[in-house]
Amino acid sequence: SGRPPEITPAIELFLGEALVKSPREYGQAQPNWTTALLGKVIKRRFKCEVSDECVRQHLHDVDGVCRRPTWIVRHRAEAQPGYAQKKGQFQGC
Repeated sequence: SGRPPEITPAIELFLGEALVKSPREYGQAQPNWTTALLGKVIKRRFKCEVSDECVRQHLHDVDGVCRRPTWIVRHRAEAQPGYAQKKGQFQGC
């Protein structure tokens, strides 16, 4: 009994696949995933509206985690060929 789950097995599979790709591969302008952005793509692809909290809970089921975007940005940058960290190279005024 109770309400049927909003996230279907197909949507859960999509979540696992989407996390290893950039949102830009799904036509989004943002470089990093957020629960809201995942919900937006799910709504467009599956015609199913899910809350940010529902997405967050199901990310856990597919071994995903929510983190601050700065961590994701650095992680993605470091994975790019030719990435060189410019730590300590700031020249003040």
